[in-house]
Order: sequence, then structure tokens, then C-alpha cells
Amino acid sequence: MTYNFVFIRWKDIMADDNHWAVHEDCVDWAENINDVVEQAGVLLEVEAEYVVLADMINRGVSDSLCIFSGITKIPRQNIIEISEITGLTPIELD
Repeated sequence: MTYNFVFIRWKDIMADDNHWAVHEDCVDWAENINDVVEQAGVLLEVEAEYVVLADMINRGVSDSLCIFSGITKIPRQNIIEISEITGLTPIELD
């Protein structure tokens, strides 16, 4: 099976559960928190309500079996943009 490698920007649900705060501080935190996640990964599934992404793929298990790690389910309503990553150029590591 062929999988697309994608870049996705999506709005995450954020929580600050480390301390108590007054109302105004809570509102200020919510207005100023950066809740946009930028992530690259292997697109496993696209459903009507969500997409499924994996951070890693291992094709070496057998000829017919791939395994995945770092699975993320992202609601479609949270997705800002998603793009296929193509034309990857190898980088020389010193």
C-alpha cells in the first residue's frame, strides 16, 4: 500500500491545569495561547469526521505488513491546512 507524506496545521485543544487563576487571567491565557500545531506525518486514513496520521512507519516487518507509531486522530473541523509533501531532496549529513 502507498501512503502520502503530509504537512498539516491544526488547532489543538489546550489546557492549563497547573495552577488556580482569577477569571481575567484565564481569559487572557485563552486569548494569547498559540494552539496551532504544525506536524508532518504519514496519512493513514481520511474519514468524514477526522483524519488519522502516523509519526513513523516501519516497512521492514514483512513484505505485506507495515507497522506505525505515533498515531494522531485529528477532527476535520480542527484542520487549518493539509498538503502532500513531494519532491524530497536527500540531505548530506556530515
